[in-house]
Amino acid sequence: MKAIDRIKAAANFSEYDRPAFDFFEEAGYLFPNGKYTPSRRLWMDYNEQVDARIKFQKRFNTDLIFDIPVLIPTRIPHKVTLFYKDKKLSTPSPLYSSVSAMAWNAMPPKLKGDGLLDDGLTGLVVKKVIWDNGLESEEALDLETGTSDVTQPVFSQAEDIIKHIDCLKGDLTKADFSYLYRIRKAVGNDIALSGTVIDPVSAIGWYLGIESLMYMIFDNPVVLKTICDELCNICLETSVAMIKNGMDMIRLGAATACLFSPDIFLEFCAPYQQRICNAVREAGGMTHLHMCGNVKTLMEPILSSKADILETLTPPPLGNTTMLEAKKTIGQKICLKGNLSPTGALRDGSPTEALEEAKKCLQEGMPGGAFIFSVADNLASGTPEENIAAIAEYITSL
Repeated sequence: MKAIDRIKAAANFSEYDRPAFDFFEEAGYLFPNGKYTPSRRLWMDYNEQVDARIKFQKRFNTDLIFDIPVLIPTRIPHKVTLFYKDKKLSTPSPLYSSVSAMAWNAMPPKLKGDGLLDDGLTGLVVKKVIWDNGLESEEALDLETGTSDVTQPVFSQAEDIIKHIDCLKGDLTKADFSYLYRIRKAVGNDIALSGTVIDPVSAIGWYLGIESLMYMIFDNPVVLKTICDELCNICLETSVAMIKNGMDMIRLGAATACLFSPDIFLEFCAPYQQRICNAVREAGGMTHLHMCGNVKTLMEPILSSKADILETLTPPPLGNTTMLEAKKTIGQKICLKGNLSPTGALRDGSPTEALEEAKKCLQEGMPGGAFIFSVADNLASGTPEENIAAIAEYITSL
């Protein structure tokens, strides 16, 4: 059975030969010294990132590759400057988006001649963006972990998002899907490929800061919904463009939604998620809703998003969801994807111990079908390659 057909069968509650699986390998990882370790090289160079994704899929025979880079030029001219330990660095322009409609999520495709790819570098690179319409943003990239964080909110107040909405709109007529095409050529048509967009409310939390978002829900809900409408249109158009260019699935990132009550989720998250999921479905694709926090009280409301698949079902202590609870509560209504802990035996145990923990997840998730095995969020740094291999070999033998 083809990998893409296996995933479609799970999403449609049909029979399949074995569970589909991936390891939620976030962009930018290699296996130096046999450990799954963040690599700054792959955050700086999309070509190397794509090579690593292809290598990982072929090594472990995973059914899905996700977060595939799609480069979308921004509509508003801008200048980008990187600073490393107070040293000013030059970078190429225009700035692109990676796998989402949000215009400054990613580092530029390649940083040449600035020494950032040297193994000895540690610390933070600060990225400053100044747009021609006066908007400024700042973000920091940790060279050791490959993670980025907003060092100051992009917008100081909600109304600024509406004022500068064109900064967030990518020019889809100039979108570069070459990395998607390259992966497709390398792995063939059997493997499922997924792109990513960000849930409107989660994006607003990123732009304004979580605290400001929380106040806005209660103090300014009308403006919040207006912004959600605008961002939803951006996400929807980007998602459909990805599907039309060969992506099979869209991952809808909605981590911020894990912070909400059921009523807030139903009012400020579900309607926009549903629009995006319906549009992707009409375009011939599938959606997996990514909620990597506490979702125990949100399981029933999540069904209103109309997503095909729910991930990550993060177990304690990182989350509060068990596979048995999820199967009992919503397992007959939505395909479940997860929920192996990234910080348990997978990272810290032997291959035998990691496999035993994976088997428990499989035993709880497989009955009734509609299940995809995966890690409950990113593979943790330091995860041994042999632990991943033991699980992959077992699942492919089922």
